[in-house]
Amino acid sequence: MLSSLLNTKLPTFCDVDHSVIGKPVFYILKECASFLWHKGRQKDMISVEEHRDSAQLICDVAWEHINAGHWKAVSIYWRRLYSYGALIKSCLEVQMGTHPSDILKTCDMGLIMGAPVMENVLAKVAKELHSRLDWNIQSKKLESYRIHLKVCWRPHCSDRNWCQIHRRNVVSDVDDHCKFC
Repeated sequence: MLSSLLNTKLPTFCDVDHSVIGKPVFYILKECASFLWHKGRQKDMISVEEHRDSAQLICDVAWEHINAGHWKAVSIYWRRLYSYGALIKSCLEVQMGTHPSDILKTCDMGLIMGAPVMENVLAKVAKELHSRLDWNIQSKKLESYRIHLKVCWRPHCSDRNWCQIHRRNVVSDVDDHCKFC
């Protein structure tokens, strides 16, 4: 499914500066990506969960730096890192059998908080997952209410309480009583 959207070769992450994000985070990113792009390693579900948690760690670290100050002062590398983390996490969640709506939340956060990476592959993944959602959901039936209408005359008389609070009123025959019409 998603393997056709991902390029066949491992990304080099040349658009993420390891001197900005730090070598430990960059190492975790490369480790998660190499796990995801090598098809033979993805058999063990425990390893898939561990790498999914590592991808979440990448998103969390990037999240903290993205929200640390004014958006103009935040380096674009942190936004790209968030996108890579969200991409890896969403692909690993697909392998784990997570519901598409939950995976779509991860993709949406990556699209909102991150920057486009790998020819905006995260948007393509989100589109694919969106097509898999079950739209045959029963909606709650709304109750019908009867509205009582009351005819109310024009308020030219001395009675100022013509429109009582908390009651619906319909004004009719306004033209018949107006001396200026």
